[in-house]
Amino acid sequence: MNIFKTIITLFFLSFWLSSTYGQEVLHEFEPLEIIDTIKSQKVIDQIKSKDVVKNSSFFFTQEYNKEKGLFLIEKKGNYWIVYNYDKYFISNYSISKHKIHSKRYVSIDISVMRSGWGENYYGWFILFDLEKRTYLVIQTFSHNSDDDKNHKKYINTRKCSSKIIYQNGTLIITRKCSSNGEKNYCSNCVESGKYKIVNNKLIKQ
Repeated sequence: MNIFKTIITLFFLSFWLSSTYGQEVLHEFEPLEIIDTIKSQKVIDQIKSKDVVKNSSFFFTQEYNKEKGLFLIEKKGNYWIVYNYDKYFISNYSISKHKIHSKRYVSIDISVMRSGWGENYYGWFILFDLEKRTYLVIQTFSHNSDDDKNHKKYINTRKCSSKIIYQNGTLIITRKCSSNGEKNYCSNCVESGKYKIVNNKLIKQ
């Protein structure tokens, strides 16, 4: 009887492993970085811009206590925890208002302009798991053009974009790309497909 139970257990374990790990893992959620604890209501009151997540204890802001960046702040009792998610973007960015997908998942979009020759614009979709205090970053936009030899106009434009729709723990992604002959350029944006959130990972179905 014990042998029979062992066989059944191994069968279901192998099925689960094949169904989970046999698929492509696009990204893994990573923990939000805690950078500060606020114990003063005065500090919170001085934050001029708060993008408050409805029916939750969280809000987004780009400035607190005279510090600038990308912050998610959570109220816990009579104090607040400050999380940072700025390590990928550094500067020259603009962010959208958050979108609520469920009680657990919230997203924002970030656009970035990089200096240098030509035009260089990029965009990311950031999905936050408020329950686990984790997040993942997916590149969804890239636009690059070169200067002509006289630096009067842009030439050789390459661009891609990925539209993301959240549906019950699944991301439905549609990518468009015009690479202008540049090899692997389209990989700058996440490819089309259905991706399911499983065990803190985003897995292509």
